[in-house]
Amino acid sequence: MSISDSKRYFWLKLKEDFFNDEAIDWLEEQKNGKEYVLFYLKLCLKSLQNEGVLIRTVGNILVPYDAEKLGEITKTNKDTVVVALELLQRIGLVELQENGALYLTKLNAMVGSETNAAARMRAKRKELKLLQGGEHCSLDVHETCENRSPEYRDKSIEYRDICVSDDTPPQKTKKPKKKFIPPTLEDVRAYIVEKKLNVNAQKFFDYYDAGDWHDAKGKAVKNWKQKCLTWDKHDTGSVAGNCVEHSNATFIMGGL
Repeated sequence: MSISDSKRYFWLKLKEDFFNDEAIDWLEEQKNGKEYVLFYLKLCLKSLQNEGVLIRTVGNILVPYDAEKLGEITKTNKDTVVVALELLQRIGLVELQENGALYLTKLNAMVGSETNAAARMRAKRKELKLLQGGEHCSLDVHETCENRSPEYRDKSIEYRDICVSDDTPPQKTKKPKKKFIPPTLEDVRAYIVEKKLNVNAQKFFDYYDAGDWHDAKGKAVKNWKQKCLTWDKHDTGSVAGNCVEHSNATFIMGGL
């Protein structure tokens, strides 16, 4: 896979009723509310590539963002940042982790991402679904015989030879093997949440997507959900796991 194929692109997806959400609607009602909403959207964009976690990495250490630095990267007044963070935490859109990281609780449902290779695969999946959408109805030999007129059956020796008796079991038609369709990143995230797995969705998806959905032994993946369950037994340090573990942390204004 070339570098251009493996490069990942992220985008923020907003539903048409985003501003009708109770939390966003309440935030806009506050004094300078529109600035707080804009600040929140900028935080979402800044944390897109890290599954909603916002923290600085300096060398080998993690450094939490303070209000001044957040204002700098979002082009927002420091006082606005302080008030906005307090309100965002109050309505549950932002949580402060024990390590000082900010976690945007609803971001994962608002993120879209894919590689160039994944985009081509998505187009192939769409084409495959269209091809599989048309079902051809066919009658077995016995049913066809019964629907023929008695006069036709009497006159056609070849046809009577083909007709089978009620005691003869119908031949089973072999079902075509289902072609493996790789999941999207959203599919992986949804499955991890459903099964409450401790797996980093981005890490899992990138690993198999980069290898064109082949495992470490070079074998094609047939069941990505089973692979995800296997990862759950070994991947205990994922960012997603840390986010869940520290979801009840309390935001402290003095830390800004």
